[in-house]
Amino acid sequence: MFEQTSEDQQSYTDIESVKVSFDVAQCDGDSLYTYLPNWLNSLKDDELQSPPMSSHIFQKYIRQSHLETSMSNSIRKMALNEDRLFTIDDFEFGRPLGKGAFGIVYLARLKKTKFICALKILHKSKINEYSMAEQVKIETESGFKLNHPLILTMYDVFHDEKRFYFMLEYAPHGQLYRFLQKLRRFTNRLAASYIYQICHALEY
Repeated sequence: MFEQTSEDQQSYTDIESVKVSFDVAQCDGDSLYTYLPNWLNSLKDDELQSPPMSSHIFQKYIRQSHLETSMSNSIRKMALNEDRLFTIDDFEFGRPLGKGAFGIVYLARLKKTKFICALKILHKSKINEYSMAEQVKIETESGFKLNHPLILTMYDVFHDEKRFYFMLEYAPHGQLYRFLQKLRRFTNRLAASYIYQICHALEY
């Protein structure tokens, strides 16, 4: 899709090595997610005879997510306050993260701030071919309204003559399905924790 040079390949490596750190200790506590539901501890299985999943670890994850959400809002505000919209030239590209019928998602980084994100690129020709314009519009409007620590944030949307670009929160651990493939099966405790998080996001 884009021409790649040896210099580009080096920048890809640089992006992969970036780690975005968050000081969880400086984050205000949130009492909403202080413990896993009681049914998580009541699962009957030999593997659960050991202490249940630490609520401290889960709370730490939620707090980090809140920090990421705050950063997301700051990036979005910065984008909206810019005198101009983002363009493709504002980004450095890393590896592909996923591919669909209408486009591809790349690991990307803002050149100016070094902020890591995922950039979803949709081809306008494909959208028109499959009459998906209304769906893209709904996805865009919904994405900007969602603000939840367990739902990926949409920072900004821009376009050029041939493509739409969705600037999204980067999920460094990838797809849950890939994780399941690697482990082959989830323990009851791990599966329950994922179900709990998914239900909270769906309830929102």
